[in-house]
Amino acid sequence: MTHGLARMRQFHRRFVGDIRAVAALEFALIAPMLLILYMGGTEASLAVTLHRKLGDTAGTISDLATQNNALTKAELNGLTNVARDIMRPYDVSALGLSVIGVDIATDGKAKVVWSYGENGSTPARGSPYALGADYASVKDAFVVVTSARYTYRPLGGYGFKQSIDMVQDAIFRARSKTGVRCDDC
Repeated sequence: MTHGLARMRQFHRRFVGDIRAVAALEFALIAPMLLILYMGGTEASLAVTLHRKLGDTAGTISDLATQNNALTKAELNGLTNVARDIMRPYDVSALGLSVIGVDIATDGKAKVVWSYGENGSTPARGSPYALGADYASVKDAFVVVTSARYTYRPLGGYGFKQSIDMVQDAIFRARSKTGVRCDDC
């Protein structure tokens, strides 16, 4: 019996002193959390990238629209194709775009002159338009407002459970004194 007890003590000392598998055990405990953090970080960076591309899209479309004196619905449809190309390789079916010509009178009141939209509603002709506090001092001008919308659906749901609706607006002043016309919008 004492011989069996001595063997058990010797086994216990070897077991307590053995540290060969400690790293594997620590990795097994930490790996699931690291994977979740990695996937969540990937989702977050993808959402931030899409938001940035959405801002680039709105700015580019407003810039291209203000380079003209007149636009047609077909040309605005072509600008929508440009917007899709900017948003690629991401899902372009989730992209909504509206382009609005806004005249700001000498008294500072803004009204919609024309509007074009895809995958979303646009304001009616002649309706007042609120440009925000940044444009309170702008008078007697014509601006083109582009609103780009995107619904981001998370891939794996690591930290993101619901879709995220993103909106980016760009307001560019027309380059000509007469503004930008769109007779068939």
